[in-house]
Amino acid sequence: MVVGIKLNNLGMGTKSVSKTLNYIIIKPRQKINLNLFEAEKYEPAIIVQQLVGNLIYYSNFGRYETRLADSWNKTDDFTWSFKLKKKLKCENGEPINPDTFKKSLEKSILIFEKKGGIPILSSLSGYNQFISDNHNAKDINELKPILGIQATDDSLIFKFDKKIKSGFLQILSFSPFGYICSENFTANGEWRDDLKFISSGPYKVSKISVGSEYRLTKNLNWLDFSQDAPDEIVVSHDDTLIKKEEPTIIDAFTNEYTSSRLQPYKLVPEYINSVLIGNLADGYFKLRSTRVRFKNLFDTESAKILPLAFGVNTRSNTFYPNQQTQNIDDLEDGTSDLIVPTKPLLIEGTVPIEGTSRWHSWQVLKGTLDNLMFPYEFAGNESSFEQMTNKNYDFRIRGSSIGGGVEAWGLYVSFCSSMGINFPDPNGSICKLIQEYENDALSDEELSDQFLKTVNKEAAILPVSHYGVQLFLSDHLDTSSFSPLLAIMKFDKIRILK
Repeated sequence: MVVGIKLNNLGMGTKSVSKTLNYIIIKPRQKINLNLFEAEKYEPAIIVQQLVGNLIYYSNFGRYETRLADSWNKTDDFTWSFKLKKKLKCENGEPINPDTFKKSLEKSILIFEKKGGIPILSSLSGYNQFISDNHNAKDINELKPILGIQATDDSLIFKFDKKIKSGFLQILSFSPFGYICSENFTANGEWRDDLKFISSGPYKVSKISVGSEYRLTKNLNWLDFSQDAPDEIVVSHDDTLIKKEEPTIIDAFTNEYTSSRLQPYKLVPEYINSVLIGNLADGYFKLRSTRVRFKNLFDTESAKILPLAFGVNTRSNTFYPNQQTQNIDDLEDGTSDLIVPTKPLLIEGTVPIEGTSRWHSWQVLKGTLDNLMFPYEFAGNESSFEQMTNKNYDFRIRGSSIGGGVEAWGLYVSFCSSMGINFPDPNGSICKLIQEYENDALSDEELSDQFLKTVNKEAAILPVSHYGVQLFLSDHLDTSSFSPLLAIMKFDKIRILK
């Protein structure tokens, strides 16, 4: 691990260092737009998280720190207060203060409740009444207020009806629950323009060419840049455009990629690469016995064709890294012949790009299906968050952030809300476990134990590997301004070496 030192000179030249940072995303999974509702996907998040000011954010050092808040305080188990910094504004001059921040949060709460629910914030005092009062609201800017968020002269106060055990700060760090400048939404709560984003964050969009280049420049209303932060960010996908005098980060994400010019910098693994089984209500995999038999064959094929380590991946058939390899053996016959489906099984999206982690998952799935002589086809749908999280497909091939271990709030986001990948949860067993935990019917240890047993037993998630993001850095970057624990790089906190 190389942290806190200047990287070795890699032949990048001796010219004066530019204050433009090139951030090159290799083989993005879809064309990036600026729609907030797509912002929890990895590639769009790289851009959108620079355009939103949150009360709290997940820093480049892998911890939760203040952003637009000057400080926060947990008064008791039901009450939190956040004192805001002064003189905050969006790029267009819209003031950001406790009153306008409260209204921004109310808009996002209503919008995301209609999209499927919100973790943690649904326990705010008066939440159900707020949703009922505004269910038929014609103008998102004219909502009846929620009791559980109060604005004072300098602070926002959050009041809950029950004790919040975990996840509140994490939810506040999500882009939709930062300050969303009012011009971004239409009156009915739709995103106004996929190619525009009025910024409340450190950078603003100066130019966009979807699928090729995105230019961000400093938002001059932002008050908290590091001294040597880049003046401009150029996000692109072409690694042939590296310039000797310009600081560069190549984000290979999960792709098989090497660079002779830049220094590798691997982030801590927090992603699962898996095939998700769906259409569980009345589809081919509605019976657990069918899923168990298929998973056993799938795991066998994975071990046969994939090495233990490949690219940035480590092969695994468990939900979390470093779990003991598991087989499901509680059926009398877990490997007997499966009946061939009467119609092709439907796979979400299109054939994954060769060399990506999803490509390897596809090879395992394809091999399993071909061995069984099962018919299958790709849906060919557009890559949108709505479709990526759609459980009605027989298969979804997905890479998803899961953190380092069992946390109730993270499981809720991933399994029970519209903000995560929507992992399959046959019979709602996992969401029931989380509810029991929040009601103090389960301890942390019991939640962890029962979750791992349940997700394995239900056999609706077919793990292939775990991985961390792979970055490559030029020698212009001060690596003491970030750490391998980061999730999405915050450019305003990067320091460029002079």
